[in-house]
Amino acid sequence: MPLAEYIDEAMRLLEDEPEEGEILVERVKFLRYGEVRGDQKQVIATLNGDHAAEAA
Repeated sequence: MPLAEYIDEAMRLLEDEPEEGEILVERVKFLRYGEVRGDQKQVIATLNGDHAAEAA
């Protein structure tokens, strides 16, 4: 995610929901809620790509 897009979205979230305890840009929600959905290991493996296989 380009930094300017991240900043724009984060600032918009802070302005719209200043009382929120956690600010999550849309692109990280798949990772944040992976455990709840039950696919956290798969999400992390996808993010790590070949690096996960090398570490095993």
